[in-house]
Amino acid sequence: RPGGHDPHARIKEMEVDGLSAEVLYPTLMLGLFALQDARLQEACFRVYNDWLFEYCSLARHRLIGIAAISVYDIDHAVTELERCRKQGLKGALIWQAPHPDLPLHSPHYDKLWAAAQDLAMPVSMHILTGHS
Repeated sequence: RPGGHDPHARIKEMEVDGLSAEVLYPTLMLGLFALQDARLQEACFRVYNDWLFEYCSLARHRLIGIAAISVYDIDHAVTELERCRKQGLKGALIWQAPHPDLPLHSPHYDKLWAAAQDLAMPVSMHILTGHS
């Protein structure tokens, strides 16, 4: 449907469906969570997050954007989370199957969890993301 790339069409489709708001997850980015090149992943996600910010800017109260966040470099992840929050995105998606060297229970993620809490930015995971 045209609303997948045109926010004006998206709002019209939402009106037809009787929806007051939608949460927009980064479905197009799911496969990129498996990238081994951290810098490439960060760059791809930044471009996507910028696009999403622009897309949602038409109706921020109705189009709720969820950023894609690379967590190889946790300091970069925190910076990107902060940037996305300032842009108006409302949450973040990280990989569900982490790199074997970075299990989700490790202290590697502590800064991210703290930043997400401070920013009131929920972090979610989606099946089929990451390394499995």
